[in-house]
Amino acid sequence: MIYDVTYPNPETKRRITETLGKPYSFLERIRMKGVGSGKLKIISGSPEINRRININQDTKYAHLEIRRSGIIIGFSAGLRVFQWVIPYYRLSLYKNGLQISIHGEGHHIKLKPAFGSTWPKDFLKRILIQLAKERRDPI
Repeated sequence: MIYDVTYPNPETKRRITETLGKPYSFLERIRMKGVGSGKLKIISGSPEINRRININQDTKYAHLEIRRSGIIIGFSAGLRVFQWVIPYYRLSLYKNGLQISIHGEGHHIKLKPAFGSTWPKDFLKRILIQLAKERRDPI
């Protein structure tokens, strides 16, 4: 589900927490060595995502956040901020060179690291570990 989180809304926050669980505590974030990605460049997306981000001609950026039961992909368009909430049981990741394609709930988005850097392997590994725990698959 894609939410407009430009303005704080308790109902939206409650829905995200119900879907993905509570955010990690400060100490858990330190133990995990972070739960967020760096800046990622959006290459393309499904029509629903493109409709939201193609407001202006600026370069589009996104970021990922790991939660207990899924991930949040945050992106902005103009002055509006959106969060795409994907539970692990609906998440599919595909890596092709420097690009990663994320699919879930009928939408998809292709991302690559911003500014010519490489993907942080430890961050991708954390996502895969959480995904395996949720699906109870061996890594």
